[in-house]
Amino acid sequence: MLFTDKIYEFKVVQSERNHSIVEYKGKTYYYPAQLKELDTVELKVQSVEGDKVFFDLDPFFKSDENIFKVKFLEKIDNQNLTFGIIKVEYNSHILEVKVAGWMMDNEFKFDENLSVRKSKYGLKIFIENFEHYKFQINEKYEFEIIDEIIEKNQLIVLDPETNTQYRAKKHFSKNFIKPGSKQLFRYVGVDSNYNVRLVDSESKMKANLIFRDEEIDAIKFDYLVNSDLRKKLIEQIDDEDNFWLMTAVKYLFEVSLELFNRFKYNDALKLNNLNMKLCGFMVNKNFFGSLPNSLKEKSNRVFNLIKDTLKS
Repeated sequence: MLFTDKIYEFKVVQSERNHSIVEYKGKTYYYPAQLKELDTVELKVQSVEGDKVFFDLDPFFKSDENIFKVKFLEKIDNQNLTFGIIKVEYNSHILEVKVAGWMMDNEFKFDENLSVRKSKYGLKIFIENFEHYKFQINEKYEFEIIDEIIEKNQLIVLDPETNTQYRAKKHFSKNFIKPGSKQLFRYVGVDSNYNVRLVDSESKMKANLIFRDEEIDAIKFDYLVNSDLRKKLIEQIDDEDNFWLMTAVKYLFEVSLELFNRFKYNDALKLNNLNMKLCGFMVNKNFFGSLPNSLKEKSNRVFNLIKDTLKS
């Protein structure tokens, strides 16, 4: 006889992908998860209703830890380019864990003893001191553009050497994409799910795509305000450094305010209008959404300045 909240040793007599049959003292029971066949496994009885036994399905029920060592078994070909599935074993339970799609590459090997962590979304792999098997941080690699995901401001790109698809941040200056074209993207690491993060390292935002020539001349003009910031802005514009936009927001705000204090209202209004034009462009193109996470915190001050400018 089995009792609620008690732990018993069962013999696994049959195992399928979504259920198993276990035996205790000559009587068999249905267990709604895959177990390693012919193993002896400790299971916790959750409740008993007549001849029906309900089990605690958490294979980690004996521990309050969050990270566990499991045995890697195999990769499962799930025909999905976005994510993959691997099988691992813990306490005679055969568990399926979702992993990043690129981890299904033949060139990438999981350690035999793998760590997983529990989350509200299920099990996730946990790799300390992670390094991609091919990409190096901040190095550039050529990919083929396949398609775009407009609502996420992302590109689907293909590594021609491994035939593996990745997602890359779409540069805010790109209005159109050309499927089949080749482009360099910079590898900046992985996210919390080990999805590769790629950023556009080629696209440039030229000032004349936003402003007319006379407006650029007005921005570059020496108003004798913060000459260091002006010099930095001009160099960034000439070098087509995309961060000239952030510098310009700070510089134009500072100059227009100083000109107003000097009673040069026409010049102050002109530069303020140019700044509003620039801010509107950046918001419309989701400029801050295109930045790597490592730079977003540093750009918060400029983003708040933009919001204040557009409100004025």
